[in-house]
Amino acid sequence: MYKELLKDKTAKEREKIKVEALSKVKIQKFTKYGFDIELLEVGIEGELLKVIARATKNGQEVFASNPLYYKNPPILVPDGTKKPFTNELGITYMIDNFKEDLEEALREIVGQTINLSVK
Repeated sequence: MYKELLKDKTAKEREKIKVEALSKVKIQKFTKYGFDIELLEVGIEGELLKVIARATKNGQEVFASNPLYYKNPPILVPDGTKKPFTNELGITYMIDNFKEDLEEALREIVGQTINLSVK
């Protein structure tokens, strides 16, 4: 869906399209990396995606309503399949195939941020 919108755009224009798209995602609660995460606010601040989230683990609050900011957030996530890729040295290995999924992309970036922040 957004692939065509991003085509032939500058990096700045692509970034703006992705931030606007993710700011409209309607997710409230989800579990990722062992955390129960609640999105309190998702929007745009300046040119950045702004997310305010709260996370608990085993019933204990571990991340409290801190604003998270993302510049040029991803909208693609692995689709569960892989394909062979050969690098310039002739070494072949398997890499993920990706699909566009705004909800999962938002869950993934917020989940990763909280997971890294809590450790």
